[in-house]
Amino acid sequence: MNLIKNMDNELLKKLGIIIGSVIVLIIILLIAIIIFGGRLSYSQIEKRMVSAAEEYYADHKDELPQVNNGVVSISTDKLVEEKYLKELTKLTKNKNDVCSGQVSVTRNDDLLFYSATLNCGDNYETKKLKDVIAANVVTSKDGLYQYNDTYIFRGENVNNYVSFADKTWRILRINSDGSIRMIETTKRQATPWDDRYNSDKQYNIGINDYNVSRIKEYINTNYDEIKKNDKAFIIKQNLCIGKRSKNDTINDGSIECSDVLNDQNVGLIQINEFALASISDKCINPLDPECTNYNYLANIGSLWTQTADRDTSYKAFRFSGSATVTNTVNYYQARMVIHINSQVNYVSGDGTVDNPYKFN
Repeated sequence: MNLIKNMDNELLKKLGIIIGSVIVLIIILLIAIIIFGGRLSYSQIEKRMVSAAEEYYADHKDELPQVNNGVVSISTDKLVEEKYLKELTKLTKNKNDVCSGQVSVTRNDDLLFYSATLNCGDNYETKKLKDVIAANVVTSKDGLYQYNDTYIFRGENVNNYVSFADKTWRILRINSDGSIRMIETTKRQATPWDDRYNSDKQYNIGINDYNVSRIKEYINTNYDEIKKNDKAFIIKQNLCIGKRSKNDTINDGSIECSDVLNDQNVGLIQINEFALASISDKCINPLDPECTNYNYLANIGSLWTQTADRDTSYKAFRFSGSATVTNTVNYYQARMVIHINSQVNYVSGDGTVDNPYKFN
């Protein structure tokens, strides 16, 4: 009996130790949850900021931008003050973080694009795609060049690939406002620039007025293929549709931008951009054969531009390796050129074809 009693006492002791250990562990877990519960990574905090801003503007619709490309911003302090967001110090995993931030909202028709910017000093700062790209400027050979108040990619082998809307694109330029101008790499079915009846030639050879062209209709139809959520990243652009003579040698865009079509979702590449992409010092006129040298656009496909010929009523510029002026009724590809909001956040990638830039 004594032996059984001693065994029971030993068993009870062990059970007590196990139960006590479990209770202590539960207490430790509860304390950890109280202290660290709700702590988020920096990217999760950015998402939380966007959600808070969406809730705030759902209750304050009158404060949203009312015009296309209009932008408003709200600080995290305001979101905290209005009870839409916890204090950032209570959200970060690093208790010593001192963070601030804001959320910007841009309108594109009926779509709203929200972008968070978070700054936690040396520990973390949101990276914008435009800034990541612009950090790699060169002054010779292939790469990104500063050009007036913009940045353009020039040369034959440039790391300007970006993944967006289930497609691969190539960045042409970072605009002066920080928006990113890019062209799709998707191969398209060839299409005429225009095929209307031309009274000057008295047959259907086309009219080279971009405003009423078939190619404008075609490119807008292609834009409709982009998913609604992705369209929120795109901002309106002013299309430079000025006509150009085949003898013109000014390539800074001033000729093309002598006539502008405002507030468009999508356009085509300009012929001057083909010339600017070459780093050959012998590329003076876009039609010069030397413009095909050291030029990544010379290998991108057989493409129409949105630039029409000033010397006729029925020709426009295109390039397929080299550039030329041709009848608008001829068939070549038309690829979308869009502008992406300057506030998109860098996620990953180095711009190579195998590791394109990604953003959110």
